[in-house]
Amino acid sequence: CGNNKEFHNHNDVGCFELIDRNGKIIVCDPGCGKYTLGYHLNDELRYAYFVCGSQSHSVPLVGGLEQRAGEKYKGSVLNVSENVFESDISGAYPIDGISLIRSLKLEKDKLHLTDAFRADDKTSIVFRFTGVTEPQLVGGYVNIGSCKLFYNENLKISVEKVTYDTPF
Repeated sequence: CGNNKEFHNHNDVGCFELIDRNGKIIVCDPGCGKYTLGYHLNDELRYAYFVCGSQSHSVPLVGGLEQRAGEKYKGSVLNVSENVFESDISGAYPIDGISLIRSLKLEKDKLHLTDAFRADDKTSIVFRFTGVTEPQLVGGYVNIGSCKLFYNENLKISVEKVTYDTPF
């Protein structure tokens, strides 16, 4: 989990990557952006860049807010075993009274991702996943390469395509 003031930081507490058995990237971290003066000048400029802010990572948008930069914005590991990784990532957001537990559980050919979210009020949450393969929306699931992302059908699903500069 760490915090959002690590060296060369991105605001990505709770981010993960998913690679299929053939090595194809399904869900990814976009890596570094094109370095400019603003990239390293201050946090306000740095995290406005797509690749640095949480908007480009597979982490939720909570109450319309991204994760914030700084050492106090952090997550904590709750449980680690051979097939389970569970963390509390609510501390990465500038919102009091929320709980956001991210759990990854591996079972044979399946990865179960569960985000358990609670709020004192009607705070909204948007779950986001970033990748390089364009997803296909199918009834009850999203097809991404060789993987299927199943979701609760009460959720509204959308896809956004973003182009950004890289040093490559």
